[in-house]
Amino acid sequence: MPPEFDLIDVYLVINTAECGSISRGAANSGLSVPSASVRIKRLEDTFGVKLFERVGRGTKLTTAGSMFLLHARGILDHAENLKIELREHARMKTCVRLFANRYAATELMPRVLSKYTASHADVLVDFRQHISTVIVREVSEGLADIGVIATSDPVEGLEVFPYGCVRYVLVVPKNHPLAELQTVSFEQSLAYPQVTVRDRPDERNAKARIEVDDFEMMCRMIECEVGVGHMLESVARRCGKTMKVSIVALTDHWAQRQLSVCVRDRKQLPLPAQELIDLILTEGKSE
Repeated sequence: MPPEFDLIDVYLVINTAECGSISRGAANSGLSVPSASVRIKRLEDTFGVKLFERVGRGTKLTTAGSMFLLHARGILDHAENLKIELREHARMKTCVRLFANRYAATELMPRVLSKYTASHADVLVDFRQHISTVIVREVSEGLADIGVIATSDPVEGLEVFPYGCVRYVLVVPKNHPLAELQTVSFEQSLAYPQVTVRDRPDERNAKARIEVDDFEMMCRMIECEVGVGHMLESVARRCGKTMKVSIVALTDHWAQRQLSVCVRDRKQLPLPAQELIDLILTEGKSE
């Protein structure tokens, strides 16, 4: 089916509305007056409403016309953004789609991508954060080229390469009873109110007193004695430099997790994607 209207119609309505005249609107749109009149009539017939009404020697928008004008300007904005993005995409020779879990995305990938983009100026990196289960699905379905996930287990249909480890610790206020301990179990920590990060899958089902958006906010709440919380050791130590909190090692086996890089077929990826994998694995060995 042919479109109900095109960008020429959109420009025509905008120009006619701004000029207050079909003739001037037609001229500004590069159309003859008869052609402009036919286009406006076709629009009105298509939608069953009048867009303009005559006022003296000019025209003005009807209520329906004002509605059309509002959306018409939005359409032009979207069209301009599309042109900009396509031109940017055309400038880039290759797009590498990299998905990573929260820890890798916030703690590890910034340094990796800083090095990578410095030597690959013509490569566009589509970098997104997801939970590991989503990343596995996206890589399996070809919607991502490279995934960084929190597992060392084989993933059916994917190649998996060990990357590094992530450790979780318990963070408590400086004067908290648990602050005197060297190690603590997760069960021991549950005796105290919990501060957790929103939307973070928690397989241990901790009962939270308050949920926050990120680990830095979590540390701030703990510093203010709202509760205790479990978080990434690297974030905890960074926050510990400026906040009055203590870090206690967790004895539970899940407190240390293997990070892995997963792909469908490494050899079938474009060379820039393979080079990004090499850099990720190399940086992982230096952690």
